[in-house]
Amino acid sequence: MKLSIRSFPSASAGATALFLFSAIAVADTPDGGTPAAAPQPVAVTILTSSPKTAPGLIFLTPTTAQTGAQGPELVDDQGRPVWFDQLPNGVSAYDFRVQRYRGEPVITWIQSQGAFSTGPTTDYIADRHYHVIATVNAGNGLIADIHEFHLTREGTALITAYRTVPRDLSSADGPAAGLVTEGVVQEIDRVVIQYGH
Repeated sequence: MKLSIRSFPSASAGATALFLFSAIAVADTPDGGTPAAAPQPVAVTILTSSPKTAPGLIFLTPTTAQTGAQGPELVDDQGRPVWFDQLPNGVSAYDFRVQRYRGEPVITWIQSQGAFSTGPTTDYIADRHYHVIATVNAGNGLIADIHEFHLTREGTALITAYRTVPRDLSSADGPAAGLVTEGVVQEIDRVVIQYGH
């Protein structure tokens, strides 16, 4: 199991996030009868604490190739779960963090069925109550990758994607009918700007 960890670099940002994002997710009743067991987040044990660590929440994106807990997860500085969004098997979360959207603090993450633009990928924006308020997908037929999802002050999103294109690689001792994978950056607001071919 791999954990990607992102924490707040300053005490004020951590305190703000702790105040704004402090509910625990619960499971819905799938059939209107007995409530389903809530998915169990990854257990986190804090072995030692440092006064140099900023107070606030710790952002995790547990990922496993096996059946188990995976998805964006918030824990407090004692390792106690604050919020967890269980994702289906084969779907992983990346780049989980706090950003600002339309002047308000939000949490964002990338959710993908395949790394490196190989499967459906959607970027999520959730409010202080963990309700998804917007999703972002790449435009022009591309699939966003898992490396960047940045919200701008203008209300747009910067994302990255890859595209494989045919190129003559004979000048580099490659095939004349070769393939090259190029990086693409898109600014999303109905695909306003695309950098790359």
